[in-house]
Amino acid sequence: ARPGSDTRQYRLVRQADEFFDHLSYDTPFEVDRLVETMGVPRRTVFYAYRKLLGVGPRQYFEIKRLHTLRSRLKHASTDNATVTSIATELGFSNLGRLAALYRCRFGENPSETLKQSAAVQD
Repeated sequence: ARPGSDTRQYRLVRQADEFFDHLSYDTPFEVDRLVETMGVPRRTVFYAYRKLLGVGPRQYFEIKRLHTLRSRLKHASTDNATVTSIATELGFSNLGRLAALYRCRFGENPSETLKQSAAVQD
């Protein structure tokens, strides 16, 4: 690797992370829009993600949304909060796929996380 390339890759990933933070959850993630916004080749962005995080930008975005969902489920403040309502707010539309991804990442169903939140508040 060239001197400073890790720093450049880190900056690219941070820049993309800011893009994600400003992206509305109901807007579908598009890699082409990301690289266009960043003004760098698609290959450069993918390389930076793979090298620094071990995943591509789309998978990173999905993981980031899953963590946001988990946080919201853990801190749900009302008795009428549902996994469906919170997941839908975050742009998840296929709830069966979501449940499988969530279970794979966190070792429990989203509903279990929400129940734990309710138990803590009681």
